[in-house]
Amino acid sequence: MVKFCSKCNEKMSEGDIVCKYCGTFLSTSEQAAPPPDQKTGSKAGTITWIIIIILIVAAIVYYFSK
Repeated sequence: MVKFCSKCNEKMSEGDIVCKYCGTFLSTSEQAAPPPDQKTGSKAGTITWIIIIILIVAAIVYYFSK
């Protein structure tokens, strides 16, 4: 089973007890835990920023077209 660090979410080897990327010690419960889903939150955040940018550009265009 693939393990992931609970602090930096980097992939770990089966025998590792310390993350080679950030130095976090892994407990036995963390070793079996799957990594958190990062793509769902980042996609929603990206869509939100795109909408905000579109609204700002539309407001600027409206303001200067008067």
